[in-house]
Amino acid sequence: MRTIYFFLLTTFLCVIAMFYSCAPRTGDPDERADKQPIRGEQEDAGILLPGQEQTIDMIRIEQRNLPDPVKAWVNRNMQLYATAFVHTKEYGDSTYIFVSMGERRTGGYEVRILDVRLRDDDLAEVRVRFTRPAFDAMVPQVITYPADVAAIPVTGVSVKILPEGNHRPGRITKLQGIDSLREIVASSQTIKLFEPGPGPVVGELFLISGIALAPEGLIYYKLIGHDDEVREIGGELALSPLDWVYFEKEITLPEDIPENTAFVLVIFRFHEATGREIDPVNIKLTRRSE
Repeated sequence: MRTIYFFLLTTFLCVIAMFYSCAPRTGDPDERADKQPIRGEQEDAGILLPGQEQTIDMIRIEQRNLPDPVKAWVNRNMQLYATAFVHTKEYGDSTYIFVSMGERRTGGYEVRILDVRLRDDDLAEVRVRFTRPAFDAMVPQVITYPADVAAIPVTGVSVKILPEGNHRPGRITKLQGIDSLREIVASSQTIKLFEPGPGPVVGELFLISGIALAPEGLIYYKLIGHDDEVREIGGELALSPLDWVYFEKEITLPEDIPENTAFVLVIFRFHEATGREIDPVNIKLTRRSE
C-alpha cells in the first residue's frame, strides 16, 4: 500500500513539473526582446529615427522609355562630358538620378547605380560602381559616354554618391548656381551657353548666360567686329574651379560696332602661363537698329 501511494505522489509531481515547463512565460520582457527583431510603430509607419537608414526601392528605366521631359533632361546632361557628373531631377512623385563617367576614348567602361539608402537627415546615399577595362582587354576603339539613370519614389532629398569599383573617376562634378540645365545653344567641351542663341539680333544691351567648368576659376568674353578687329575684351567672371557653375553678364555694345552689322561674341577660358585661349565658344550676332 505504501508503495502504491509513493508511486502516485511521484507521478503527480512529475505532471505538475511538466505543465510549468511547457507553459508560456509572461515575465522577463527585456530578455525576450533581445532574442527577436523589434518592429515598432514608427518603423512600420516609415519614419526613420536618428542614426537609422532605409534601402529605397529603385527603378531602372531604359532611356527610350523615360517620360519625355526626363528624356530631354538626360540628353542635356550627356553634353556635360568633360568629367564625371551627377545630377538629379524631380518629376511626378519620383527623383531621377543621373550619373556619368564623362567621355572615354574606348569601350569597356561602365557606370552602374547599385542601390540607394535614405538617411534620417533626408540624404540619399547612392552606391555607384565605376568599371574600366583591364589593361590588356580587347575593347572597341570608339569614343563612349558611359552613364546610368535610375529613379526612386521619393522627392525632396539631396544625393551623395558613394563610388566603388576598379575605376577612380576623380571628382564627380555637379551644378552650382542653377537647379537644372536649360537648352544649350552653343558649346565647347567646358563652356555651355544658354543665351544668346546663334544668329539672333541683339540690342545695345544684351545678356549672356551659361555654365562653365573652369579649373582656372575665371572665364572671359570678347567682341570681334565685322573687320575681325577686337572691339572689347573683359568678363573675368569668377567661378568655382571644381564644378559646373552658372554665369550671366549683361553686355553693352561699344559704339564702334555699328547698327545692322554683324559681330562675333567669343566666350573662353584663358591659360596665363601660355597666353592661350581655351575652349572658346563663338556666336555670330547682329546689332539691330534702335
